Amino acid sequence: VITGMMRRSDRDEFTDTVALGLIPLGKQNSVLSELLSCNLNKKLVKAAIMKSTMALIQEHNRHCDVLEIESTEGKRPVYALSGLWFGSLRDAQEKCKKYWYLGGLKKYGGFISNAIRGKTESHSVQLEYLEPCSGCANCFVEEKVVTPVNTRWWHSFIKRPNVVQGRKLKPDFVNRSCGDLHHDSFETISFRIHVLPWKNFSSDNPAFVITKGSEDNRRSTFIKEGSKLARGLLEQVDKYQYARQATVGPPPDNENLWYFIDNEAFEARDAKFTLLSKRVRLCLPTSITS
Repeated sequence: VITGMMRRSDRDEFTDTVALGLIPLGKQNSVLSELLSCNLNKKLVKAAIMKSTMALIQEHNRHCDVLEIESTEGKRPVYALSGLWFGSLRDAQEKCKKYWYLGGLKKYGGFISNAIRGKTESHSVQLEYLEPCSGCANCFVEEKVVTPVNTRWWHSFIKRPNVVQGRKLKPDFVNRSCGDLHHDSFETISFRIHVLPWKNFSSDNPAFVITKGSEDNRRSTFIKEGSKLARGLLEQVDKYQYARQATVGPPPDNENLWYFIDNEAFEARDAKFTLLSKRVRLCLPTSITS
């Protein structure tokens, strides 16, 4: 849905007119839990569905960031609300649903199976990134300041009238480190790019977070990290970095690697990741637990 919205030629006007509601239905729907930075266990799912539905009815809209993912092969970009995840740990988690016959132990099945078969390899990552900037003269993007007026119920289906109040002024200051390209390379069993939860969207320096999981691909470590994921916990993070733009190099030819973007599988290739700050409106509850 988000990719279809962002690929429209009139996406700026359309995303200002239409707000998306996120209701956590289905086992693969984890976007809401990522945006609210919470673990939707069985006890919280019912409350999450109820509060998400009420947020949609009451139009509790929030402007949220979007991650744009472009391929250097010229294909159309893909967009994400929660981010990207790849690595042998994520591949094993995807296999867990095949072990339905194990009952309550099925969420561990993929990790144990891959560990026994030796499919715990670390993947090589070639990373380039730009650090966050508050918007100096170098990276300033001119945008119109538009305010909707005379909102009525039928404006959910047709274009709303807008009043252009002006344009944002270009700042005079220059951030000397803005535009400096940083390089890094490493091996890991889990690599993620997270879009920050909406509570952090008010930051003066819009950014996403790049996290590098463990380099240790021993079977014992693999099962240990997998059991954390099975219990709704985060795996070990050896390193993290804030960025506003990043490029990940192509995987080696001998690696069969998949990117999971908002939990949807895509064939891995070299890609450029750019944060689009406060680009869409989402109907989100303030909290699930309260």
